[in-house]
Formats: sequence, C-alpha cells, structure tokens
Amino acid sequence: MSYSAQGSITIKRLRSGETLNLVLQGNGIALFQGVDTSTGEVTPDFTQSTNQPTLTPVISLVKTSSSATLSAHKWYYNGELLVFDSSTGINTTTEAWNACFKLDPATGSITIIANLASPTNYANDTLTYSGVATVNGTEYQVAASKEIQICSLGASAYNAYLTANTEIIGEGDAYPDTATITPHLLAGTAETTPTQVKWYKTNLSSAVWATTTGKNNKSISRTDVDGYTLFIAVFYVNGTAVAQAGIHIRDISDEYVIDYVITSDNKTVDTGKSVVVKGIIRNLTKQEHIADPDGATWETAVIRPSDWNTLRTVAANTVTITTSDTDTTLSNGAASVEDVEVSGSVSW
Repeated sequence: MSYSAQGSITIKRLRSGETLNLVLQGNGIALFQGVDTSTGEVTPDFTQSTNQPTLTPVISLVKTSSSATLSAHKWYYNGELLVFDSSTGINTTTEAWNACFKLDPATGSITIIANLASPTNYANDTLTYSGVATVNGTEYQVAASKEIQICSLGASAYNAYLTANTEIIGEGDAYPDTATITPHLLAGTAETTPTQVKWYKTNLSSAVWATTTGKNNKSISRTDVDGYTLFIAVFYVNGTAVAQAGIHIRDISDEYVIDYVITSDNKTVDTGKSVVVKGIIRNLTKQEHIADPDGATWETAVIRPSDWNTLRTVAANTVTITTSDTDTTLSNGAASVEDVEVSGSVSW
C-alpha cells in the first residue's frame, strides 16, 4: 500500500506597496458595562440610545494613493457567529444574547442595543469582526477583535473606564492628528469625580507620564504615540488609588510598530504548557520585519487586562507566559483564571 499527498497555499502580495491595517473604531462610548450582582442593576444601560457603543471596521493604508473597501461583514460574539435579520439588522439567535446587536450592512458597523452584563455574566466578553478588504482589485481576508469590559459593581466599590473620540490618529486629512481621552470613575453604579488621575504609557511599571485632576480629559498627540501605544489611567480619591483603566491609541502614520507573535507550539496557556511571545519590529512603509537595530533597548510587560496591573516586566523582546501569570487566587479564596496582555516598547 502506498500513499501520496499534495497541498498548496496562495500567498498574496499587497499591490502598490500599501500597508493594510484593520482597526475597529469606536464611537466615543466605552465598551464597558457593570452590574450590581445583588440587585441586577446594570450601568450604563445599553437599551438607551445615548449609551450604545458602536464599532466600525476601518481599513487604513499608510500610503493614501490607493483606496480600500470592506465587504462580506461578519461579527462573532465570544466566538459565536452572529446572524442578523436582513430587514431589521438585529441579530437573531436562540442564545441569551438574542437581539443584543444591530448591524449596518453598508459600513459593517455593529451597535450594542441591549444589556450584556447580568448577575450571571460579569466577566469580559469579546467581539470579533471578519471581512474582505479589496485594494486595487485584489481581495484579502482581514479580522480584528475588541474586548467588552464587564464587571461586578458593589455598593461602594470603585470601577473605571476610558473613552476616546478616536482611537486612530495620523498624518494628513484621513485621520485627526490628536485624540482626546475622557476618564470615567464609578462608585458603585453611579459616576463620580476623582481627585486626581495619573497617566502611564505602555505599563504601570513605567514612570508617571502625566497627571490630570477631576474629570479633565487627556489630549494625545502623534508625538505621544509610537505606532500602537497603551495608555493606563490610575484614579485617585483623596490621595488613595481606587481604580485603573486602559485604552490603546494607534498612529497610523508611524513608520514602525511592534508585532507580538507566538513562537511556541502551544498557542494557549494551560497547566504544564507555556506560551512564548516574541516582539518583532515592523517597518510599516516597507511592510517588512527588521532585525533589531544596534543598541535596541526592549521592555516587555505582562499585563492583566481586568485591572491593568503589570504582573512583571522583562528587558527583552521575548517572554514566556505560564499559569503563574494567568492563574490567581481572589481575596475570597476562590481560584481565578484570566487572560493576559503582552505590551512593550523598543528604542534605538
């Protein structure tokens, strides 16, 4: 008995040297919702139109000579494909999230129109977009995800979140050259005013980058962003840090960005199975990865997104993630398993 097998893969080249990036742009309303698990009260109320977050898929090109369009829009909620009614645009499923989302088929944008948080759902959820980008007549599959922060709100506990008028800035007329971040602090289910907010870039182990008072916004310029930068805000009330929140801002016109890739066979962390993550510098203009320049200085942080605490940092572009990073014990003694984010910077 003999066997044979064949296979092939088509590797597409992006025409005209363009750099193709998919970004999920918000409408200035945070992907945040909290629930008082004892009363079931949810805030903010997504059934109110003024509180409804919208995500719009945006294809950005480093060079502006070409145009790109998106089609074949698909959205997934926690990995499950959402099916939308063709006349109303509202999702129809037999699951608990039926009629929670509305699709604009023209733009591919999705709006959350019903409450997701509940006494039984107070952990973060994920929305993932998938579509087809067409550039100069050639089609490319693209995808991106956004996390919805959902948490339990106690009668006196503090929680925080950040909103931005845009999460994409750049050079030229296609995008604004500044972004405005607004801090929000909740005491229980009611918004309150912090005494002070301290701002950090990339991770909390770095030096304080800026300080604001009360509910004052923080303006972000292109000089503040290196490709794709994480900004973390720590909220203080009468000198005590009570909550923190984070948001990413992308400068689409920067020449360089760090791509973090998984280099190990394991792609998810489990008991006895670690994941190795490596940061690689990408030249966006040439759309190619480059070797570390002479004198490159790396800092890579492992961050817990549920509270934006920095678990640890390494002075390298490679870090190994284990269950020591993902598995914790809560104050009540219960075990908790969480995802982590790897964020870093390099200078040369």
